[in-house]
Amino acid sequence: MFNKIIAYMKSKNITTVKVITVICLVILAAIFYKNVIWTSMTYNNANELLKAEQYESAEELFIKLDDYKDSKKLAKKSKNLRLDIELNKAIDYMHDEEYSLALPILKELGDYKISKSLFKQCIVLLEDQNKNNRVDPAYTEFYKAAKKEIKKYGLPKVIKDERHKKSYTVSGVCLITLFDFNRDGKSELIVAHRTDSGDFKYKIYTYHKGERHIVLENSFNTRNGYQAFEVFSASEGNLVYLGSYDSGRSVEIKDDDSETTLTWKKEGSKYYLNSESVSKKKYKKSVVKYNKTAVYNGSPIENFKNNADGFYIYCTDHLSEAAALNLASQTEECYNTLKTSYDRTK
Repeated sequence: MFNKIIAYMKSKNITTVKVITVICLVILAAIFYKNVIWTSMTYNNANELLKAEQYESAEELFIKLDDYKDSKKLAKKSKNLRLDIELNKAIDYMHDEEYSLALPILKELGDYKISKSLFKQCIVLLEDQNKNNRVDPAYTEFYKAAKKEIKKYGLPKVIKDERHKKSYTVSGVCLITLFDFNRDGKSELIVAHRTDSGDFKYKIYTYHKGERHIVLENSFNTRNGYQAFEVFSASEGNLVYLGSYDSGRSVEIKDDDSETTLTWKKEGSKYYLNSESVSKKKYKKSVVKYNKTAVYNGSPIENFKNNADGFYIYCTDHLSEAAALNLASQTEECYNTLKTSYDRTK
């Protein structure tokens, strides 16, 4: 452009000084346009985009304007408003349990406001969702077993405990829960019911090689007038525990779902393990001494599932009303979890 201007001036016999002057004026005009007119127009356009909630486009223009007026401040405002929209979108996805859609948004948001915390929550929730959405063949078979017991004995129902004043119990199928006895990462199923005489009986099911098996069937432990299903956590696994320090038995469920039983009995100064006479030292080492005061103190039990001295204790009678309701509720919840897996196979 400048070459054309110079050629034109020479043809008109315009002096070099005049040429230089004109060039300087053109340069100044260009600088003026860039620094004043374009900047002002861009600033106005950016503000219009901001008002129109086109935050990303507004942010880009404000960033180009750099130190012009309050452009830096408005660039930050535009960015925050844009990120707020993304954050709210992720929160909405989480509310709708669309965790897989929320996760990449939260990851992109990084440390912005509560994004990092929500990102961690979202990972856990997505893992749980994926786990729940799987069809577990063991759960499907466990559901069939639980359904059969409910059909025979009825759904859990909170009733007054006729054996204990001011206490409650649960009739029908009173306990359905999952417990990993052999610590192989696969849960076994415990199903228990209340008999017409007020006693409680249980069955333990495993799922092995594509089939459901009953590995143990017995009555609840009775201690100090209340009944409970007891499991002791030992180094070799979780043992079903029946009896007391003086006599009883424990059952260990092996990895292949077979069982090993230990019986014990104390008669005066004599000690027996599996009917074989042993020393007091060996007896004490093999038999777990149960602390009776850990759970029962004469009052209605407030928590149907207790943990004390390595014991997991599922109490079913002599309960407070709240504990009985909790037992019935969690029994139904576990049943519904099994049913969900079964329904997905259809």
